[in-house]
Amino acid sequence: MSTSEASASRPRLIVDVLYYITAIFFFVYLFAYFWTSEGGPTFLAMTLVPVTYILFVLLALREDDLYPSLPAVVNYIFAAVYIAVALFVAGYMHTEYYDLGTVRAGDWNSTDMAVGGLMTLLVLEYSRKRHMPLFVLNIALIIYAVYGYVIPGMFYHSGLSWGRVVTAMSVETATGVFSNLPQIALTVIGAFLLVLSVLSGFG
Repeated sequence: MSTSEASASRPRLIVDVLYYITAIFFFVYLFAYFWTSEGGPTFLAMTLVPVTYILFVLLALREDDLYPSLPAVVNYIFAAVYIAVALFVAGYMHTEYYDLGTVRAGDWNSTDMAVGGLMTLLVLEYSRKRHMPLFVLNIALIIYAVYGYVIPGMFYHSGLSWGRVVTAMSVETATGVFSNLPQIALTVIGAFLLVLSVLSGFG
């Protein structure tokens, strides 16, 4: 193997190691939740939704599918930024979970909204890459939610503030990226996938 090939394979090895470490953490954390139910499904989603995004980024890097039209070094830079943001969101949501749901519920501060908004942007970017029609629909609905007052007829409404939209899509756990849908995916669906993966691993 030449020097250039060795240097090119080194980042890929690092990505593989990080991917497996993250996947093992995800498995162990999810298994511990199924064993103890500690924190409940909302706390689980706030912790593991960002981790799931990290897995998506690392898998895309492994398959050269993050931004295929861009140079490899640019892909690694984007991936590093995305992973850093997701880790920050996971840490913040994990440590501020109690205050978010009790002390500041309905009156979230600017930091809460900024962190939740970052996770929302990451999820929107994921949908843009994997499900473009869903991404377009989401953007259209966001615009409609804010500027509904310019639409005449039966679809008219007074419009929501950008702050209200951000909270509804992020820190408001009834509707946002940590809401019932990801909670169901991580608990009910996740349990079946966990059993299937074990059965598949043992043939």
